[in-house]
Amino acid sequence: MISGVVTKEQLEKLPRELVSMAMQKGIEPDNYDIKKPGDEEYDTSFLNKEEVEGLFRALPLEITYANRDHRVRFYSENELRKGFVRTKTIVGRRLEFCHPPRLEKLVEKIAEEVISGKTPYREFWTKIGDNIIRVLISPVKNKNGEIIGVVEIVEDMTNIINKAEVIKKNILVL
Repeated sequence: MISGVVTKEQLEKLPRELVSMAMQKGIEPDNYDIKKPGDEEYDTSFLNKEEVEGLFRALPLEITYANRDHRVRFYSENELRKGFVRTKTIVGRRLEFCHPPRLEKLVEKIAEEVISGKTPYREFWTKIGDNIIRVLISPVKNKNGEIIGVVEIVEDMTNIINKAEVIKKNILVL
């Protein structure tokens, strides 16, 4: 477990002015545990299974990941916008077979181009009913920059496209 507790020894090493100021204002050292039991360690964080699943559900997009062998290993569902219908039966299936038969060869070709590094990514736009959908297919790389798979990101862009002028008026300059 990793802890954010500041020990008495560490506190004594800080400049007196800082310690004095902290004590005068009633500030006590933080004792929050950064890594908790059940957390997985990532390069930038510590999260548990519930937090990871909640994060993916909160994203306004859907993600499908297939490994180098084109086998689907992961997909997300979100609570905000729906793109394509997916079920657990796609896990383990080849990526191209998760699409309508008329698109299988195209998806296989694109996945191979992205996984082989031939193209940095591919982007497509389509419609599902009245919804305008953006599909981005991009390589997934390990820490060494080697391509280990491909991710398909599906976003419902209908509101952005249909309300572009309203969105432009609401842009905040930060």
